[in-house]
Amino acid sequence: MININREMKFISTTKSSRGLHNGASKKRSQYIGVLRNGNNWQIQINLSSKKKHFGIFSNEIEAAIMQNFFSIGVNGIDVKTNFNYDTITAQGMIMNYLTNDNFSSPSDFLTKV
Repeated sequence: MININREMKFISTTKSSRGLHNGASKKRSQYIGVLRNGNNWQIQINLSSKKKHFGIFSNEIEAAIMQNFFSIGVNGIDVKTNFNYDTITAQGMIMNYLTNDNFSSPSDFLTKV
């Protein structure tokens, strides 16, 4: 489990700042690890050099929040995220996940990103 007792920040990055998004594909999102799947959005995380898909969401921003959450859980605190998070928000996301067996809704965190 991630030790988040110390003060930390998750700093966001954009695809364009990393040279990944040229805007040519309609399947691509402006967020890292988010892809269009029909009318919905799915999240993708690199796990041991393999792409894994987690969940489908109707909202692109909610998918980006969940992508961040799973990326932090899988890859640790040095991961690049779509939004900036402080320690309190990260703890809230983790506690929400643990107490509800999953997120009640990623929209709970829309106001915090």
